[in-house]
Amino acid sequence: MSQEDKLAKAELEWYDESRLEVPYNNYGTRGVVDFVGIVHVDGGRSVAAMEFKSESAVRNATGANEIIRQFTRQVENFDSHDDYGRRGDYITHVLAFYPTQYVVDHINENLELYQTVKQQYDNVGVCLKHPDADAPLVLTNDGVACSVGAEPAIEQTDVEGTSILHYS
Repeated sequence: MSQEDKLAKAELEWYDESRLEVPYNNYGTRGVVDFVGIVHVDGGRSVAAMEFKSESAVRNATGANEIIRQFTRQVENFDSHDDYGRRGDYITHVLAFYPTQYVVDHINENLELYQTVKQQYDNVGVCLKHPDADAPLVLTNDGVACSVGAEPAIEQTDVEGTSILHYS
């Protein structure tokens, strides 16, 4: 099972409804969202549109800009899709990376770029997710930590004012 499949499988339990590989077409701008999860809340829906990135996807990308460009196209066009964005819906977009040492190094090298995506949109999250973790590792300026079971999977240290993520 691929890393992206493991992330999708881990998300299934958190939602009332879920779909994989959801296509959208907004005035000719086409794309596919890896995972869409829906929770019914007070007559509306809370919708999570997730883009998963495995180590191989990060390795095959030309860089962080390509990953960000693909994700922002989803953010800007998926909300307008016929099945989503209805009155009462709240849509959150998540760019979730599977944590390996290579991916953590990529995030460290491009942290400022990924943080600009979060600053651009109110309904966007960028994180590292492990299928066995209780919660995602969210990229912030304040500090991050993620545990898998009882063991820390990723820790953050500050070296001369720069946050460095360590994968264990």
